Amino acid sequence: GINAEYGNDTIKNAKGSRQQAVQVNIFTAYLAALKYTSESKLKLGNQDVITQANQLAEVALTSPDPILRCSAGEALGRMAQVIGDPKFISSMAQKAFESLKSSRDAHSRTGNCLALGCLHRYVGSMGSGQHFKNSVAVLHALARDTVTQVQVWALHGLSLIADTGGPMFRGYVTSTLNLVGELLLTECVDKVEVHQCLGNLLTALITSLGPDLQMENKSIVHGRSVCLVGCAAMQIHPDPLVQCTAIQCLQQLHLFAPRHVNMKALVVYLCNSLFSKHLLLRRECIACLRQLAQRHPHELADHHVKEDRSLASVVMEMLDLEQDEKLCNHIQETVSAILGAVGADNPRKWLSLCKGVLSLAANSDGVTRQQDAEGKGDDEEEGDEASFGEVSTVVKNTMAPRWTTKLFAIQCVKQLMTACKDVPHHVDLQKARQKLKADPSGSCLVFLLSDLVRATFIASTSYSDQLRREGLSALQMIINVFCGTLDPDYDNHALLEQYQAQVGAALRPAFEDDTPPDVTSMACQVCNAWISSGVSRDASDLKRIQQLLVSSLQNLQTSTHELIISRYNESTSTLLRLSVLQAWAEVYVKAHEINAQDSAEEALDLLSTVEAHESYLSELWMSAIRDHALLSLPPSFATQLPPNGGTFYCADTIDSSRPHYRRTWPSILHAAAMWLNKHPFRQEMDKITDMTNEDRLFLSIGVVIEALCAPSSTHTTQTVCMCLEAFSQLLSSSWSQAKIAYNHNTCVEYVNVLHRTVLTRSNAQIHIHALKCLLLLQECRRNTGVSSDDRLEPGNSFLFANLEMAMCVLLRRFPEISPTDHPKTPISSYASTGEPIATIKELIRLSVDVIVGLVCLPTDNFYVEIPEAAFLLLTGLFSACAVNPTEDEKDAASSDYVLHGTPSMGHKFFSVVPHVSQGLCSVIKNMEIKDSNDRRWLTCVTTTLVTLLRTLDQQQSRAHLESYVSTLTVLICSAPPQASNVQIVYDKVSELFSKMMQGDLTSQLTSLRALKTLLMSCDSVIRIRYIRSVSPAFFELFFAYQRTSPVKEDEMSVLTEMLSIQRYLLSNCLPDTHIHMIRMIVPVLIALLGSAAHAQCLAEITFLTQTYPTEVRNMFAGQPLLKQQLETKIRSSAAKAQAQATPARLSSSSTISTAPKIALKMDFSNFK
Repeated sequence: GINAEYGNDTIKNAKGSRQQAVQVNIFTAYLAALKYTSESKLKLGNQDVITQANQLAEVALTSPDPILRCSAGEALGRMAQVIGDPKFISSMAQKAFESLKSSRDAHSRTGNCLALGCLHRYVGSMGSGQHFKNSVAVLHALARDTVTQVQVWALHGLSLIADTGGPMFRGYVTSTLNLVGELLLTECVDKVEVHQCLGNLLTALITSLGPDLQMENKSIVHGRSVCLVGCAAMQIHPDPLVQCTAIQCLQQLHLFAPRHVNMKALVVYLCNSLFSKHLLLRRECIACLRQLAQRHPHELADHHVKEDRSLASVVMEMLDLEQDEKLCNHIQETVSAILGAVGADNPRKWLSLCKGVLSLAANSDGVTRQQDAEGKGDDEEEGDEASFGEVSTVVKNTMAPRWTTKLFAIQCVKQLMTACKDVPHHVDLQKARQKLKADPSGSCLVFLLSDLVRATFIASTSYSDQLRREGLSALQMIINVFCGTLDPDYDNHALLEQYQAQVGAALRPAFEDDTPPDVTSMACQVCNAWISSGVSRDASDLKRIQQLLVSSLQNLQTSTHELIISRYNESTSTLLRLSVLQAWAEVYVKAHEINAQDSAEEALDLLSTVEAHESYLSELWMSAIRDHALLSLPPSFATQLPPNGGTFYCADTIDSSRPHYRRTWPSILHAAAMWLNKHPFRQEMDKITDMTNEDRLFLSIGVVIEALCAPSSTHTTQTVCMCLEAFSQLLSSSWSQAKIAYNHNTCVEYVNVLHRTVLTRSNAQIHIHALKCLLLLQECRRNTGVSSDDRLEPGNSFLFANLEMAMCVLLRRFPEISPTDHPKTPISSYASTGEPIATIKELIRLSVDVIVGLVCLPTDNFYVEIPEAAFLLLTGLFSACAVNPTEDEKDAASSDYVLHGTPSMGHKFFSVVPHVSQGLCSVIKNMEIKDSNDRRWLTCVTTTLVTLLRTLDQQQSRAHLESYVSTLTVLICSAPPQASNVQIVYDKVSELFSKMMQGDLTSQLTSLRALKTLLMSCDSVIRIRYIRSVSPAFFELFFAYQRTSPVKEDEMSVLTEMLSIQRYLLSNCLPDTHIHMIRMIVPVLIALLGSAAHAQCLAEITFLTQTYPTEVRNMFAGQPLLKQQLETKIRSSAAKAQAQATPARLSSSSTISTAPKIALKMDFSNFK
C-alpha cells in the first residue's frame, strides 16, 4: 500500500506549483493501490493508515485544482468500498452533508458533490441506502445553484447515483426527470457543460427505468414524454457534445422502448449529422446506426441519404475520409449488419457497390478512373469478357478508395456469398431462371457470377498484399460455392468452366518470386480448390494450374527462393512451406477419391502429376507431422524439442509457427496415411526424417489419438473426420495390422478413444468414420489370428469396449432398445436436428456389422454374454425398424431428415431390416461353430425367438408382419434344434403361419415362402411338427382355389408356392399315403384348368402322372367323372387355342397370295 503519513508530510513540505505536481503523483499511486486492494479483496490497513489516508483525501477535496478534487472524491469512494464499515460510510456521508450545508465555497461544494456520487457508486445502493434520500435531495438543490460549476458537479454526482442506484433509486426517478426537463428548458444554451451533464443524467435515468418504459401507466407515460422532449431539446442544441448526449439518450430509448422512438426521423437526423466536422458527433451517429442496423436492418437498407444514394454507400465512402479507428470499425460493423440481413434480397445492388469501390483507381493527375464500373454482366444474357479493365470511365472529383476500404469491400463480397450460398436460386442457374420468370424485378447471385469473378480478380492483382490475400480468399469461396452449379445450356459442364482464363490470370502473379509468402500460401489453397472442384474439363488449363503447384514445390528446394523468403519473418517461411504441402496433400487425396469412384479418366492427369512427386512429398509430409507432434507437446516437455528447431520451423519462431501447423496438419496427415496404405511401408527409412516403418506408423497414430482425445471445442468436425479417415487408412495395411493386433492393451485403448469421440461428438459422419475404424480393428485381430484371454472387464476388455461403443451409437438414435427400465425417450430427442435418414441407415448397418464381428473374434474363453448382448441389441433394433407407418405418418410429408420434435420414425429405416435379420442369423451361425452344446447359449437363442414373437404380439398391427415371419423362419432354420424345437416357439410360429394364410395375398405369399424354407432347411423333427400343425390351414387355402376358380393373375405367385410345397410334401410322405395326397391335389388342379393357371396346372398333372403313374391310374379308375372332366377341359383348351391360331394363319396366307408373282420393270403408280 501507500505510506499515507509520508504522503501528507511530502505535500506539506512542497510549495507552489511543485506541491500540485506532488499531489497529483501521490494520488495516482494512491488510487492505483486502492483499486488493487479492492480487486484483490484485501484490507486497507490499521486505523492509523485509514486516518492518514482519509486526511489526505479530505484535504484535496477542496483543492482549487479540479483534477485533485476528482482524485479525492474517487479515493474516498474507493476507501469506503475497501473498508466496508457502515460507521465509516456514515461518517463520510455526514461530513459531506455538513460541508455542503455550511460552506459556500464552490470548490468545497463541487468536491463534496462528487464525493457523494462516488460513495454511492462504489458502495452500492444496499450499502448506502440510508443516505439515499438526503444525497438525492442535496444534489437536487445544488443542481439549481446559480454557480455553473456547482451545477455541473452536482448533476454529475446525481448521474453516478442514478447509474448504480438500481431499484432503490426508482422512487426518485420522477422528480429527477422533472428536474432534468426543467433545466433543459430554462438553462441558457451557453452553459454547454450543464446541458452535457443533463444529457448524461437523462441517459442514466433511462437505463434505470429500463424495459418499464414500454408500460402505459401515467407515471411512465409522463417520464417517457420528458425523455423525448429532453432528447429533442438537446438535438437542436448548437454544441456537438450536447448533440452527442442526445444521440446516446435516443439509443437507450430505442433499446428499451423502440416503438416509442420515431425511427424515420432519427435515421434522418443521424444521416444529416454524418457530414458534421466534429469527430465525436460523427462517431456517435455511426454508433447509433450500428445499433439500429442490428435491430432494423431492412429499414436502414431502404433509406437514402442524399442524391438518392443508399446509406451503405455513404458510410463506406466515409472509410476513405476517416482516420479514427473506432469510427471505422463501427462503420464496417454497420454495413456488415445490413448486408448480412438483406444481402440475399438484392445481391446486385451490394455487388455493384463493392465492385465500384474495388474498380476505382487514381491516376497521377488526381483524376479517378473507374474500371468497368457500370457492372456489365449483371444479366445472364450479357457476355463475359475474358480480360478485365478494357472499359474505363473517368469520374472527376472523386477520391480514390484507400486499400483498407477496398479490403473491406472484398470482405463484403465474401459476406454476400455467405448470405446467398444456402439459398437455392442464388447458386442454381435453372432455379434462378424460374425465379426470374416469377419475379422479373428480382436478382440472383448466379446471374452476377461474372461480376463476382471480376471483383475478386481486381483484388487478387492489387498492389496491396493484404488485399491480394483477401481477393484470393474470395476467389476460393467462389469456387467452393459455385463448383457444383451446372450450365443448363451445356450438358455436364460447370458454369465456372467459362472462367478458367480469369482464374489462371488471378493466380499466376501470386507465384512470382517477389510475392510475399502469405499471398503465395493463399494462392496454393485456391489452386487446390480449383483442381479438387472438378470444374475444369480442359486438360491444358488444368495442367497450367497444376504447374503452378509444381513450381511452388520446386521453389522449396532452391537456394534462390530461400534468399527471397528470408527477407520476411521466419514464420512466413513455415507458412509457405506448409501451405504448399497442404495443397499437394489435398490434391493427392482428391485424385485417389476420384479414382476410387471409377472416374479414371478424370483422375488420370491428377494422379500422374502427383505420383511424379509423391516419393519426395511423402517424406516432407512425415517431417511436417513430426514437427506438429513436437510442437503439440505440453510445456513440461519443452526440453524434448530440438534445440535448432524442426524441419520447417526455427527455434526462435516456435510460438508464431504453431498456428500454421494447426491449420495444415489434418490434410497432410490424411495424405501421408493414404500414401502409407498405398505403398505399405515399402521404405525402411526416410532420407529426410530418418524414421523407420514403426516410427512412421506410431507417429501417425499418435497424432490421430492426440487429436481425438483433445476437448471437443479444440478441433472442428472436418478435422476429426480427417483424423478418423487417416486412422482407417493406417489400419488397412496388413503390415500395420500385424503390428497393432498383438498388443491387446493398445487395441483396447484405441477403441476407448473412438468411444469417447462418439460420446463427445454428435455429428453422424464422425460416428460413421469411428465405426469403420472399429471394424478395421476387429479385422486386425481376426486376420492375424490373435487370441487373448479377454475377461470382459470394463476398461480392459476389447470385446466389452466394442460392444459398449456399438450400443452407444444405437441408443443415441433408438433409446427404446435400452435394456433398462427407465422411461424411453423418443428417437427425435436424441437424434441431431436435421440428421439425414440415409446417414442413420448407414450407421445402423455399420453397428450391426460391429456387433456381428464381435462373435467372430478369436478368444481363449467362450462368453455367452457377448451373443446375449448382441441378440438384445439386434432384436430391439429389429423391432424398432420393422414397423408399419401409422395413418398420420402416411399423410405427413416425406422428409429425408430426422427432425427434432417429431414422433418415432422407425418406419423410415425399414430398408435396413434385412441387414439386421442377416446379422441375427450370422450371430447364430458363428456361435454354433464355436460351441453349440453350451446350455446357456441354447437358452439365449430360444430367448431371442420368444422375444421376437412376444414383440410381434405387443405391436400387433404396428409390426411389419412379413419381416417378422421371414426373420423368424431364417432364425429357426439356422438355430440348433435344441434351441428352436421348443413348445412355445412351435405354438406361436404355427399360429402365425395359419393366421397369415387367411390374410391378404401378400401375407399368404410370405407365409408360404417361409413354410417352404422351414420344410426344406429345418431338422426332420422340427419339419414334421410344423407339417402337422400348418397342414390344415395350408390345405384349406389350397381347396379355396377350387371353390373360387378361375385364378386371377395376381394369385399366380401364391398358387406357384403352394404347388411347390405340394410336391415337397408328396415326395417326403410315406408311399402308402401317396394315393391320398394325389386324391386331394388332382381335383383342384383339374378345376383350375382353363384359367390363367391352365399351363401350370396341366404341367403339374403331367408331372404327377409321370412320377406316380399307378396312384394316378387308380384314382381315375375310382373316379371316372373326374377323368372325363379332365379330358373335356383339355379338348376345350386345345380347341380354343386352335381357334385363336386360325385367323393368324389366314392373315398370313392372304398376305402371301396378294404379293405379285411377276415383277414389272416399269413403275405405273403415278400413271394417269
